[in-house]
Amino acid sequence: MPITLKTTLKHLDLADRFTIFVVCPQCNSLHDLLPEPDRSADALCTLCASGLYTGFPSLFSTKSKPKFKPKLSAPSHLVSSLLVDFLAWAGIEEAVEQWRYDPRQDGIYKDIMDGQIWKNLEGPDGNTFFAHNLESDELRIGLTLSLDCMTTGDREPTAEELQQLLILVVDDLLRLCYDGIKIVTPSHPQGRLVRVALVAMMHHL
Repeated sequence: MPITLKTTLKHLDLADRFTIFVVCPQCNSLHDLLPEPDRSADALCTLCASGLYTGFPSLFSTKSKPKFKPKLSAPSHLVSSLLVDFLAWAGIEEAVEQWRYDPRQDGIYKDIMDGQIWKNLEGPDGNTFFAHNLESDELRIGLTLSLDCMTTGDREPTAEELQQLLILVVDDLLRLCYDGIKIVTPSHPQGRLVRVALVAMMHHL
């Protein structure tokens, strides 16, 4: 009978799709998760020198060395990774590109694509990002992002600390917009360049 979630997932041959980062409990900066043999109480935050790991005694033997786990951790699954799974579904690629073919009439607002941001947003080449007459075969996707931040401890994080938690998301969005990524889709088995622009954001911090 498994007694831990990790053992249960292993027995069921299941695995999550998240990358786990260690979060400094003092300044909220992100750090790569160290392999178990390299973890210790001496592993410190590179920004504020706070300890990142706590030792726990073994569940099976009092003679075994303690196992070190992050004091605070955060799972991450970036937009670039999610897009690979999303565009693998049949029909999705055509659905997200339908905006190119739907007729639009000035002054009539039916959805976000009738708004000024969608119509006038500048792309990395200096032209309109969502141009209907794109010369290239790029797939252009407009993204809305909903962000909800839950804090731990007895204080709210500062603006600078919140930036530490958003670095990965922002860097990923910048890469998706300016460089794009090549993704294999059902209609493009050799891969298609995909660019993403953030057009709206809803958040509660």
